[in-house]
Amino acid sequence: MDVLSDILQTCRLRSSVFACTELGAPWGMSTQGRPESIFHVILRGTAWLDADGLPATRLDPGDVVMVAPHRRHALRDAPKTRARPIEQLLGEGYFAPGRPPPPPDRPATQLVCGCFHVEEVAARTLLAVLPPVIHLRDLSRVAPWLEHTIKLMSYESCGDRPGSETVVNRLCDALFVYVVRDFIESSAGARASWLRGLSDPHIAASLRLIHERPGEDWTVATLASEVGLSRSGFAARFTELVGESPMRYITRWRLHKALEMLRAGTSSIAEVASRVGYESAAAFHKAFKRTLGVSPGTLLRTELAS
Repeated sequence: MDVLSDILQTCRLRSSVFACTELGAPWGMSTQGRPESIFHVILRGTAWLDADGLPATRLDPGDVVMVAPHRRHALRDAPKTRARPIEQLLGEGYFAPGRPPPPPDRPATQLVCGCFHVEEVAARTLLAVLPPVIHLRDLSRVAPWLEHTIKLMSYESCGDRPGSETVVNRLCDALFVYVVRDFIESSAGARASWLRGLSDPHIAASLRLIHERPGEDWTVATLASEVGLSRSGFAARFTELVGESPMRYITRWRLHKALEMLRAGTSSIAEVASRVGYESAAAFHKAFKRTLGVSPGTLLRTELAS
């Protein structure tokens, strides 16, 4: 399994659409920041995005924008149009299917809006390394079929067909992967993270090994040997690009995988500890609580009660 797929699996990604609509000018919506990442897809017309004091950005047909959790932002037809809270508009049925189209003499924008939600602990691994706003342009550049995926999402979102909700949610999941993948490939930037590590062939290879075999008895020396670098050279490059030492990254990822296994409910704490490379349940318990802030037993009791 590749690194991004492994991380997405542990994040328990859930996607949903809350609006598929055509709006006639003037229109505007805003949010003070939700716990999920919010996305907007412009199908037709244009829009302007303001996010947490960043310069206003024009969105054109085919553009996709993703705003990080807890980030205030507004979307409107023109930079100075008043924006009303999304939550208020939803409560009034503003985005309800069957809403009359805008008059033909008013500029109109067709868009799809939705949320990407990931499990809170795993979000620190994925969302914490993404920028406040990702703006994806030219869908044909990212993948030739992505534009058709967006159109299918719009078609299913705006109808009331059996299974439409499931289809839309799965399409949204795919959209999230494309957005993150494009960011990795085009502008992972200078900030140290596993994203930046994927841009280096040697460090990317070591990350794949860690994710494929988290329970292996890895050392800096064995990883360096596997990817064809000296021990010191590998350790320095890994820390520079990823932002933490190889062994710290291994420990953190083992515990994220352990969290995933515990939530599946098919293995005991001792079995999970062994599968992720711990010789004793006591050592696993100590590392789990130190890294994730809660003991394995407490986490299981809390989730069973919820």
